[in-house]
Order: sequence, then structure tokens, then C-alpha cells
Amino acid sequence: MSAASPSSSRSSTASPSSSIASSVTSSISSSSSPATTSATTPWGERQRHTQVDEKTKGDWVAVQKKTFTRWANAHLRRRGQVEINDLFADTSDGIRLMQLLEVIGGDSIYSLCKRKYNPAPKFRIHKLENCNLIFEYLRKKELQLTNIGSTDIVDSNEKLILGLMWTIILRFAVAENGKQGLLLWLQRSTAGYPGVHVHNFDLSWTDGRAFLALIHKYRPDVLPADAVSRLKKEGGKEDAKQQVALAFQLARDELEIDALLDPEDVVDTAKPDEKSMIAYLSQFFNKFASLTRKQALVESIVKAVGVARKHDTLLSDYERESQELKTWLQARTRRWEALGGMGRTTEDVKAQLDALHVYRREEKVQQKAKLLRLTSVLGQLRGSQRNHNRPLYAPPPGMGDKDLWEEDWPALEAAEGRYEKACIEKYAGFSVIDFALTKVQNKLSKLEPWLESRTSYFTTALPRPPVKGSDGGEDENGECKSALVVSIPSLEQRLSSHAAFESQVDVYEALLSESRRLLSGELSEEHAGVGLTKGRVAVAAETMANLKDKAKDFKVGVEARLQLEKKLEHAANRYVTLAEKVGFVVDEVEEAMAEPLLGNNVEEVEALESRFSTVSATFQNLSPVMKELAELSALLIEHGRADRVGEERQTTAPAVLLATHVRVVEDVSKHTTALAQAREETSRRVQAREAFATAARALNAFVQRLTEKSNLGGRRSSLQPEEVKNELKSLQAIYDGEGKTLMASVESASAEQEAAGVVANGFVTDTVYSLRKAYEDLGKLLEAQITDCLTAEAALLSQTAESNEQWKEITRVFHALEEEKRGVLTAKAFKEGLQALGVLLEDSEADVQFRKVGGKEKVNGMTLAEFGSVVTAALTAGSSSDDIMAAFKAISLSETEKEEGKEGLISGEVIKASFAGHGDIAEYIEAHMPQKGTKVVKRRRTRTRGAEGEEGKTGESQKEGEEKGEKEEVEVPMFEYASFVHHIFAR
Repeated sequence: MSAASPSSSRSSTASPSSSIASSVTSSISSSSSPATTSATTPWGERQRHTQVDEKTKGDWVAVQKKTFTRWANAHLRRRGQVEINDLFADTSDGIRLMQLLEVIGGDSIYSLCKRKYNPAPKFRIHKLENCNLIFEYLRKKELQLTNIGSTDIVDSNEKLILGLMWTIILRFAVAENGKQGLLLWLQRSTAGYPGVHVHNFDLSWTDGRAFLALIHKYRPDVLPADAVSRLKKEGGKEDAKQQVALAFQLARDELEIDALLDPEDVVDTAKPDEKSMIAYLSQFFNKFASLTRKQALVESIVKAVGVARKHDTLLSDYERESQELKTWLQARTRRWEALGGMGRTTEDVKAQLDALHVYRREEKVQQKAKLLRLTSVLGQLRGSQRNHNRPLYAPPPGMGDKDLWEEDWPALEAAEGRYEKACIEKYAGFSVIDFALTKVQNKLSKLEPWLESRTSYFTTALPRPPVKGSDGGEDENGECKSALVVSIPSLEQRLSSHAAFESQVDVYEALLSESRRLLSGELSEEHAGVGLTKGRVAVAAETMANLKDKAKDFKVGVEARLQLEKKLEHAANRYVTLAEKVGFVVDEVEEAMAEPLLGNNVEEVEALESRFSTVSATFQNLSPVMKELAELSALLIEHGRADRVGEERQTTAPAVLLATHVRVVEDVSKHTTALAQAREETSRRVQAREAFATAARALNAFVQRLTEKSNLGGRRSSLQPEEVKNELKSLQAIYDGEGKTLMASVESASAEQEAAGVVANGFVTDTVYSLRKAYEDLGKLLEAQITDCLTAEAALLSQTAESNEQWKEITRVFHALEEEKRGVLTAKAFKEGLQALGVLLEDSEADVQFRKVGGKEKVNGMTLAEFGSVVTAALTAGSSSDDIMAAFKAISLSETEKEEGKEGLISGEVIKASFAGHGDIAEYIEAHMPQKGTKVVKRRRTRTRGAEGEEGKTGESQKEGEEKGEKEEVEVPMFEYASFVHHIFAR
């Protein structure tokens, strides 16, 4: 061939790209001769050709023509360009080829060559100029070609045009000299499928199972169940054709991979055309490598959303429970600060103290456990926020765990302590009042019956006025029958009774005065018994005054009517007087012994002993009186006046007095012993209270110290889980040792209190139940934190295991591609390695990465460690807000939509499809992502094949069939993701 212009002349300088074109041309030329020849293939291999006839040449030319035509049209259609019907005829003017290069090269002809092409060439010279621009454009893209010029395109040289198309496919679709990387990726993707062994780009694919395995690896959801079973068994040629046809159909309909080949191009041939297969299979790489990357991006979003949702849950739990606890603390604090509702009796106050102890043992312990959990929840939230570079949560004013621990909880305990102190003081005060009222009531129990009996006596025994002129005789009782007057003995007896009254009245007035004195102290009117007892004393005082008036009238009346006996049996009177004195002393002693042995301390019990000692000393002095009474009793009996003995009180009878005296002597001895025992028991109770208070303070300090240490002084986020676990384990050992000993001391001291009969301990507010709960909660806290560390260790080990598997794959690919086994990769091998591992990087970006890591001047190339760092960085989804923003951008819109100015938007369809299989993540994202309008999507409702055959014909036939499919328009919502990313990274 001859060149029509200088631009069409063939260069003699070869390059990696030009050697490909040269070898393609050589291969094509050699096939035109029936003689046996050898030629260099595009991959640098030597291949033998024997007796290639015209039919064979026509077969591979037809296959490549169809494949390359469909490949070109796939790109032209996406940009709305006119498609190619005949690859050789339609490209002769250069226009379609230039349009194709602008689509796949990303730059216009004018932007690179600074010249415009002729859109309507009429003459050959115009066509040649257009084709010259094609070669200039490729040179600008660093692609040098040899053995082909503008005239070859204008003259429709089939073999050279096929070679040109193949070179373009290698440069822009497969990546220059990327066969090895693509093959490694295909081998990795189909590894493990029974009967599938990918060694090359031709015969390894003829039974269709490798195609099905490749689709199943990345999109198992689109493969029918019977197709999966076909992967496990071999079949004949018809089975192979069905399997290839199924794979091509799924690739076209489900994966949107253009059908560059037909099933017969793979099955009905001795050896599929390698170039066509590479062009077709490279589409699978581009589809699935981007799918893998998209899945990694989706995973990064899922993780980021999961972190935000976890933080939302922790934050919600904290705010809800802290508000509940705050409300409880405030309500309880107000309750205790009110200092009311304690009751008006000692029993009521005791019941309030008991209720307080139950509250501390149950309700308060539960709320303290909530407070401990709140601290743990806030620690978890802030720790996770630090680990994920999120802003630390700041609770509302007054709602932080520090506020609750250092302000609200101490305020509650202070109010609670004041309330308890008030109860104890009121209980003690009421106990003193009870003691005073008991003494008053004991005195009233003597005074009131005496007042009643004396009042009745002086009322009924007053002599009636005599009846004048009466001279009737006396009755059997000595009273005058006519005048109804008592006899002299009777009057003397009544005067004697009055005398006895006068001798007694001081004593009973002393009882009344003592009662008034006891009630005149600072006795709180809050005690219900004070008012009642004061009323009784007032009634008794009024009755006493009335009685004295009656007694006075009684005496005047009797003396006016009586001629006093000249002689009054001195002995009888003396006996009565002494007997009354003895009875009174005995009553005082019995009253003293009846006093309750109450005392809050040893000093009060000793005061009781002192008072009783004084009373019992008076009783000891009755021996001479008892002797005199015995003598008087004997004298009265001797003179027949025994009926006078004990007339006023039965207890003054000699036998009764003697028996009473003997009994009281025994009772005095017993009471003295009882007082000594009470002093000992009171002392024991005081010691038991102090011992329990000491043990309680020690345990509280221990629990507080270990709780603070469990936070590790704020160093937790800087330590590894193993280090945190070891420190917590050491704290747990202290808990099991020192803590157990302190708890045992508390239990022992509590048992001593109970044995000593302690009702309330004023030295400390804690009970054995609250202390035991605090100790057990500390153990649970340490155990829970250790469990969290073990969980973190397990997660770290899991991540490490996953990283190890990834590193094994990186190492295997590296060793398969390293240059002459020197332990380094060249730039070309580096790009193939990226392709083999499914990493999508543009050539320019790959070059930047290679230079950045390996360095341009670095002769040895890229090491395994450097290669692994690039791959790991590319495969690992980022966790920053910028990473997640980039992830949304990558999965959101197609290139066409981005060009239409829809950046920053993602459709509801994409959200549902991308996050399917991740629980309710899609619903969560849509609920929290603001909607920004809608867009109309056209969908094919059914897919049909061309009318010219089910097995697939030409590209025109396929297009015709697809256009017959029915379409529908669907309106889908669009969402703006930037604010959503800001939202989740603010949590």
C-alpha cells in the first residue's frame, strides 16, 4: 500500500503499542498464504499456523468484525452517537472512529489536536485528513502505531482496521498489555467451582460453565437454580451451547453487558477468537470490579450508619434514664426535705424509720444501680465517639453523670440524712415523752380511783340532819331510827376516815403536783398522748378541788353532830397511820420498779439506777415500822378491836402487809439486777452501732475507690483491649480479696447489731442490705467491663483474620506478576496486579500511585509491602465523613446523570438496591435523608429477541428486537445525602 500524504506514512520506530499493531498485521498477512509460517502474536508468543484456508480466515475476520462493531456501538450509543453498521465501510471517512475516540478517550479531537475534523467529507483528501487526525489523537494519548496509515482506513483494509480496533480496545478497555492481570482476575473469580479451570481466553470457556461461574461469583441472585446445578457436571456440545447462551442472555439482560459475541462464536468453533473473547470478558471485569468496589463503599456506609444508630441508642437510653433518675432524685429529695409525715406517736415514728430502711434497702439501691449503669452508658458512648472520630456528647446542663453523682445524689443523701436524724430525734423525744406520760399515767391510775372513792364517800356518808323531837331508839347499826343519825362509833369512824383523808390528801396532792410538773416540761404537742394526758390531769385537779370542799363540809357536818369520843383507841389510829405509811412506801417502790428500762445510752440507765437506789433505801427503813405494826395488831386483837384494823384499806391487814413486805424485798433485789443488765445491754448496743458504722465507712470507701479506678483515669481510649482487661482483672482480684474481707466485717457487725437489739443507727445511714448491694454492683460492673474487653479482643482477632486472608490474595497475585522473580513489580505488572485483585483505578491514577509509592527513579520497582499498602488502601472503605460522602457520590448516579447536573443526589431505587440485605438500613436512610424532588425512570417491562432467530444474529437484528420491548415511565424520589452524612457524623 502507498501513503496518500506524509501523515499516512508508516513509522519505522516501534513501541509497546506499535509492536502489538505490527504483530497483528503480521498475523493477518501470514494467514493469506497456504504455506506453513510462524508469526508473533500480540502477547509476544510464537504460534504455529498450518494450511490456513480462506474459510478459516473468513471465520475469525467475521467474528472480530462483529465483536469490534458491537463494542464500538456500545460506547457510541451511550453518548447518542450514530452507530456503525459496517465496520469497514462506515469508518472509511474517519468520522465514526473520531467520535468513538472522543467517547472512550474523554477528550475531544479539537482539545488535543487543536484542529476540527470535516463532518461531511466529499473527497478522498478530506477523508485522509480526518484519518490523519485519528493518528495524531492517538499519539497525543501516547499510543504510537506502525504499519498502518490513513489510506488503510480510507481504502477499508479489513485486517489492518481490525488490528487498529484491537489496539484501541487494548489501550482503552483492557489496559495496555493487561492480559496477564485480566487472566489472574478471572482465575481468582472462578476458583473453587468444580470442573471450571481457566487457563486462557479461548478453550477454557467453550462449555459455558466458566461464564456461569463468573456470574454466580458476583451476582448469584440472577442465576436460575438449574443453572447452578449445571456448574457441577459436564455435558455435551448442546449443553455447552445452552449454557453459553444462558450466560450471554444474563449478561445482557441482567448485568447490562453488551453482547459482543454470540454463543456459536464460542461453541461452534475449534478455538474461540482470543481477541474477541478478551474484549468481551474485559466488560465483566469492569462491571464486577466496580460492583465489588461499590459493595465496599456500601459496607463503609452501613458501618458509619451503624455507628450513628448505636450512638443514637446509647444517647437515647442515657437521656431517657437520666431524666427518669433526675425526676426520682428531685421528688425523693423534696420528700425528705419536707421533714413531715412522721406521725404523732412513737409507733408512727418507728414505722417511718422502718419504711426509710426498706427504701434504702430496695428502692434506693435500684436507683443507685441505674446511676452506675448511666455512667457506664455514657462511658461507652464517649469511648465509641472517640474511636470513630465523632464529637463527644455533652449532656444537657445538670444531666451529666458528674452532676448526678456530685450534686443530685449527695443532695438526696443529705436530705435523707436530715430526715432520718429528725425521725431519730423525734423518736428519742417521743420515747422521753412516753416515759414521762407513763409516769403521769401511773400516778393518775392511783389518784383517779382515790378521788372517785373519796368523792363518793364524802357525798354518801355525810350525816343527814336530825329530825327534831325524835326520840326513837337506835337500830342495830347504832343509828337513831327517828332522826336517822349515826351513832358515836360510826361518827368516830367517819371522822377517822376524814382524818385518814387529811393525812392522805397531801400525798395525793403530791401525785397531782408531780403529774403537773412532769407535764410542765417541753413536751411536744405533736405527740398525741400529751394533750390527752394533760386533759386527764386537769380533770383530776378539778376533782381534787371539789373533793377538798366536800371533805371540809363533811368534817364540819360530822363535828357539829358528834360529841367527839373522849377516847379514841390510840392503837387503832396508830395502826392505820403506820399501815398507810407502809402501803405508800411500798407503792412508791413498786412504781419505781414499774418504770420501763429505757435509755439511749449508759448514762440514762445509770440515772434510773440512782433514782431507784434512793427509793429502795426508804423501803429498807420500814423494818422498825413493821415491828411496831405487829405489836399494834396484837394489841387490837387482844382488846376485841380487830374489826378496826384494815377498815380503810384491805392491804393494811397485818398478814397482807407482812406478805407484801416479803414480796417487795424479793422484787427490789430482782429489779436491782435487771437495772445492771439493762446498763450492760445499752453499752453493748452503743458498741454495736459504732462497730457497724466503722465497717460501713470502710466498705463505702473501698467501693468508691474501685469504681473510680475502673474508669482507668480516662486512659481507656488510649489502651489496647488486652491492657484494659489486665488492669480490670487486677481490680477484680482486689475486689475478691480486700473487698470480700470488708464485706464480711459489715455482715458480722450487722449481726452484732441485730443481736444487741439495735433499732436505728444514728452513726451511719447505710444498712447491711444497701452495702451488700453496692458491693455486688461493683463486682457486676467489673465483670461487665471485662466482658466488653473480651468482646473487643474477639472483634480485633476477627478483623485480623479477615486481613490475613486479604493479604494472602495480595501476596499470591504479587508473586505471579513480579519481574523475573526479583521481588518487585514494574509499572505494567502493578496495573495488572490491580486488575487481578479487582481494583478499579484509571491508568493516570495508577501511574500516580506507582510514582508516589515506588518513585519514578526507583529502578527496582514496587515491593510487596508497597503493593499491599496501595491495594489495601483502595479496597478498604474509609470511615471519615469525607469518605462516606465520597461513597455516596460513587454509588449514587450514573455518569450520564452526573453530566446532567444531578450531583449530590441519590434515588430511592439506588438506596433500596444498594442496601438490600442490610436489615432496615435503607428505611433508616430514607427516613433521615431530605428528599429533593423526583425523577422519571424509563423501564423495560419485557425483553424480546430479534425476529431473525433465537440464537442471536447481527447487531441490527438485536437492536430491532430490543426496541420492540415495552417500556414504562416510573417516578422515583431523589434524596440529598450531604446533610445526612453531616447528621450521622454529628452523633
